[in-house]
Amino acid sequence: MERLTKTSDSGEAAFTFDLYINCLPSEAKKILNLATKLKEYEDLEEQGRLIKLPCKVGDNVYIVKRYGVEEAHIIGITEADDVKRDNKIYISGAITGINNYMERFNMAEEQLKSQGFSVINPARVNAALPEDTTTYEEYMKMSMTMLEMCNYIYMLKGWEKSPGANREYGYALASDMTIIWG
Repeated sequence: MERLTKTSDSGEAAFTFDLYINCLPSEAKKILNLATKLKEYEDLEEQGRLIKLPCKVGDNVYIVKRYGVEEAHIIGITEADDVKRDNKIYISGAITGINNYMERFNMAEEQLKSQGFSVINPARVNAALPEDTTTYEEYMKMSMTMLEMCNYIYMLKGWEKSPGANREYGYALASDMTIIWG
């Protein structure tokens, strides 16, 4: 695509074509702001950092997963730099009474890592605590402390059956965390 802007000799944004307009200085400043913003978008496009999304905030999208298709609701769009800085995600789900909970948490951890998240897996961390002397409430205290460190929470399927995961979900709602459904 042909560029409409460039960097002038003075280092400011300028149009690549001659533009003769008779206007007030305040209007000329608006035109310069327009050129600056357009140049920013053109630079991003040249660097391969500008994308056009096939959806907008509020749309429903469908995610193809290994075992079927899942519907999701777009609640926001974040710049990649923001995600890199604040991408800690906590995995929440049923543990007590679930035989394969460690496998489920570990699979979710790998999936989330592949998406660029820094993952806190409470099943893995809490497994290091002494089983014979650690109470349920102590496990939950550790879990809630880890959850407080995160900006995202990933809710594993079946979380609703877990009193602990319900507490974590309530905290996430109250803290305005981004909730991702597994």
